[in-house]
Amino acid sequence: MISNFPTPKNYNLGGLLNFQFAPAEAFNVFSGVFNGRILFPLVLNAGFDWFKGYSTVYTLGFTETTKTSEHGKYYEQTVSGFIPGDRSDLIALMEEMDDRYFVLQVKDANGVSRLVGGFGCPMLFSSNYDSGLARSDGKGYQFQFFCQSTFRAPMYL
Repeated sequence: MISNFPTPKNYNLGGLLNFQFAPAEAFNVFSGVFNGRILFPLVLNAGFDWFKGYSTVYTLGFTETTKTSEHGKYYEQTVSGFIPGDRSDLIALMEEMDDRYFVLQVKDANGVSRLVGGFGCPMLFSSNYDSGLARSDGKGYQFQFFCQSTFRAPMYL
């Protein structure tokens, strides 16, 4: 039902604070969603845990763009950020994660969490390295998790 736009809060900070991720195969079942909220916490399969992500301050973001095709409406969802450095352990991690699918929990600057990449629409990881050209440039990996989902990312508990 269409209604008035809700009155915004006095604050509405942009950006993401942090994220967690788990391989898509860590989940067999996802809780139901009601009014854009997940009804119950997710349960990971035995042997899996959430991993903590990292991104340089003010580089972590989430976008959700509505698109339409001959098959109907869908949402392009992207979580992107920057992680500095080129250490051997970071290189190995980026290589291992590239072209794999994940489910993410992202927390915004207002403390609200969302689940992205669940419900049969896992997020594909990719990364690119850049050394920069000047000493003042940050060198490291620009990364992104990307998917096309049939629904908006729901709020998570």
